[in-house]
Amino acid sequence: MKYSLIGLCVIGLVSTNALAEKPEWAGKGKPNTEQKNAHKSAMKAKQEKLDKDIDKEEKKAKKEKKAKKVNDELDQGRKELKKEKADKAEKLKGLEKQRQKKSEQARNDLDKGSEKAIEKKKENKKKWWKFWE
Repeated sequence: MKYSLIGLCVIGLVSTNALAEKPEWAGKGKPNTEQKNAHKSAMKAKQEKLDKDIDKEEKKAKKEKKAKKVNDELDQGRKELKKEKADKAEKLKGLEKQRQKKSEQARNDLDKGSEKAIEKKKENKKKWWKFWE
């Protein structure tokens, strides 16, 4: 009795799978050459479209990268120019300070020495390197 009950269960399970509906594509056989060619051409067109899209994206990325590089170079150039201007301004300030020191030094030298020497210095106030005065 055990064996007959087990047998009936197995037959019941197998029969339900055998009676199930088949999918739409099942049992139609192999595709003919026209169907194969149509499928190949559709896949080829799809691949070409993907390749074109990829090429467009790559070109766009290259343009953006090039534009970014140019902008970075321009920004760096601007920074260098600002730095050079600041350095020149700093140098000019240094030169002005040096000129002021020299002029004060010349006045201090005029005050030193005897009265005769001071008068002579005032007469020969002209520096030897200033030819245009």
